[in-house]
Amino acid sequence: GLILDLYWFEHMGDLSWDRSAFPNPSQMIGDFEDRGIKTLVITEPYITEPSQWFTETVQSGTPRAAQTADGSAYRLENWWSCGGCDAVLSDLTHGPTQEWWSDRYTEILNAGVHGIWTDLGEPEAHPSDMQHATGPAAAVHNVYNLLWTRTVHEAFTEQRPNRRLVNLTRSGYAGIQRYGVFTWSGDVARTFEGLAGQRPLLLNTTLSGLYYHSSDIGGFTGQ
Repeated sequence: GLILDLYWFEHMGDLSWDRSAFPNPSQMIGDFEDRGIKTLVITEPYITEPSQWFTETVQSGTPRAAQTADGSAYRLENWWSCGGCDAVLSDLTHGPTQEWWSDRYTEILNAGVHGIWTDLGEPEAHPSDMQHATGPAAAVHNVYNLLWTRTVHEAFTEQRPNRRLVNLTRSGYAGIQRYGVFTWSGDVARTFEGLAGQRPLLLNTTLSGLYYHSSDIGGFTGQ
């Protein structure tokens, strides 16, 4: 398999190919498939200010983004992927937002990708005063990625019914394995202590019913 990390898209939240770097993604993916290589692409639930969908998301009356207490879109300042711009977190606890996200995956799936990498779905940046359609951040935090992976699975199954989804993710909730999830343990500390923690994590994860699990392997040091 080949996994495309940042940036196969131009801006986080676009969920569309950066055509200056990937002018013909379908042909590229098809060429890889002819060689027995399956392609996955990374996606995140955050939409950054330069993204084509940012203004629409912030102004949506649905609402589409997680909110502040006064009902406006919750802006996360100095977002790391765009040199200090703002970002918003998609409210994937909200049915209309899930439907909107499913539609955004159409272009990716039509290009022939075999799977999705659902990254930052803990969610990574999730302030305690952020509000969602189903409750505050504390009530939503653990279940958020389950709802996102379900959304991805339903979109994939609808558009590619004869394919098996591979969804690479680093967080979850009970029952998430039903949505084609392969977990990994997230970023690993570059120490032997960090490495030592991976074995019990792997064993307990698989005992919990997540049968495909891995961890990052880095350049470990005793320092």
